[in-house]
Amino acid sequence: MLALVLCLGAAGVDPRVIEAQQLAAHGEESAALAQLQVVLHDVEDSGDSGSAALHRNVGTLALRVGDLGTAMRHLLAAQRRAPLDDDVTHNLRLVREARADRIDGGSTSSLGQQLPPTPVRVATGLTLVLLGAALLLRGLMGSRLPAAMIALLFLMAATAASLWVARLRFERQVVCVVVRDTRASESPDARSVDAKAGFDVHPGLTGVLLQRQGEYEQLRLENGVEAWIGAAALAPVL
Repeated sequence: MLALVLCLGAAGVDPRVIEAQQLAAHGEESAALAQLQVVLHDVEDSGDSGSAALHRNVGTLALRVGDLGTAMRHLLAAQRRAPLDDDVTHNLRLVREARADRIDGGSTSSLGQQLPPTPVRVATGLTLVLLGAALLLRGLMGSRLPAAMIALLFLMAATAASLWVARLRFERQVVCVVVRDTRASESPDARSVDAKAGFDVHPGLTGVLLQRQGEYEQLRLENGVEAWIGAAALAPVL
């Protein structure tokens, strides 16, 4: 039997979060999940995308009740906010093991995934500011500012920019299959999706959104296959 880490940390002072914790503690996980989803919906309506803790809790409870699409979507959202959270990493592995679509390499971490977003942005911005200040001083002071210092700042700026690009690549628009009995195809034509050439995809499978056409979205799935799937069966990882 797989161990499951249920980590319901404080995701704010909203009393509904406390109520959800109590429901989960008494085994009423479906009710707790519904409660947290309402809280998250209200948070998103206020213009916020939700904290790592809130997404982790929604994803964890969804995993507990077997809703793999919702679990994958929110655990990935939590990982974007807290890439070094071991509980999130553990539960994502459990989702990948439980889903019907077993894809080798789906759990492979990337450099961008391991980089905390806020420190990367701060470090990049600070390095660029320092480089700009050094170039300004060199213009004012001439050769009195060592060229080695300028070269070092250029190297730091290039490194910081590379890390920022890695983080941005990780944050590309990822969507997740959340509806059962979903078909995929190589064409956005509904007849092609329904034909024998199509194939089944299942909740918890993810892909990078490439384009939209009508009621279909083209994804690059985790194994590199490009496929069209009905937009109604997909939900973005925020």
